[in-house]
Amino acid sequence: MDLEKYKKVIENAIQAEIEAKEFYEKISKGVKNEYLKELFEKFAKEEKKHEVILSNVLSTANKILLF
Repeated sequence: MDLEKYKKVIENAIQAEIEAKEFYEKISKGVKNEYLKELFEKFAKEEKKHEVILSNVLSTANKILLF
């Protein structure tokens, strides 16, 4: 896979993580059960971590392209 295709795959994955985070945040705000609320908030935080990791990978790929 060439680097541009690799970057596009990572960009799509980042977008999916953002959408998943937003989904879990929305669900957490709509449930009354405290256990479920906390569970979905944790899921949202995990998705944010994935977004950060993938953004770092993408940043590294961009640096490689500069050389």
